[in-house]
Amino acid sequence: MRERLKHFDAIDGKVTIKYVYWSKSTRSSDIDNFVGTVKKFFQDALVECGLLPDDNFNIIVGSSESYGGVDRDNPRVDAYITVLTDSD
Repeated sequence: MRERLKHFDAIDGKVTIKYVYWSKSTRSSDIDNFVGTVKKFFQDALVECGLLPDDNFNIIVGSSESYGGVDRDNPRVDAYITVLTDSD
């Protein structure tokens, strides 16, 4: 993950993160089984790589997860970070 994250600038301020899970098949599964694990390691990596000062609730003020659909060739969890402005 460090290799991918090194291309981004550090984030100053509060953020929200949306996670989108793309499965390999149409078989029904619990989204938290995938996203929960990814969320923990991804947020820790953001801190370890210096992109966020911390991953506590003062910095990451919200997160959500959703199911994106099936991608048999590239099952994954995408993360979308939104930097909040002072008015948010």
